Amino acid sequence: MKFHAVLLYIDDQFPDISIFRKLQEVGRGLYPKGAYLYSVEQKLIADRFYWMYFQYDNAKLYSDIDTEDNSVKENPRPKSQVEPRLQLFSCYDLERHILYVSDYSKKATITDYISEMLQKSAQTKNVLRSVDDFLNVVTQLKSVCFT
Repeated sequence: MKFHAVLLYIDDQFPDISIFRKLQEVGRGLYPKGAYLYSVEQKLIADRFYWMYFQYDNAKLYSDIDTEDNSVKENPRPKSQVEPRLQLFSCYDLERHILYVSDYSKKATITDYISEMLQKSAQTKNVLRSVDDFLNVVTQLKSVCFT
């Protein structure tokens, strides 16, 4: 499994351990967002890492088609029951201030969850690792200041 590194900001600052203790306290185990339902597990590990595990799927998916014999049969699962087939993992390193995310395209799910649970602004920014990365992001400098 490959993780992507991003910077996490909560109210425009790197979060400290008190933020994650509060998130653990107020965070919900089930988080509906749009058509998806997320089951969320959270854990603070050694006062350094904050682990989040999301199991999720489209809560509206339901079918009466049996794939074994290509027939239509009554589905024994009620429409209100969700069978999550997808997973998202994240781990925040409190010392390095880096959020590691297993699916880069779902990082907004993590910030949306944090924002909603804490009633604070949460956002991610990419980590620039080289001069080439920096040059690809910066297209124009308005001013230069030497200190």
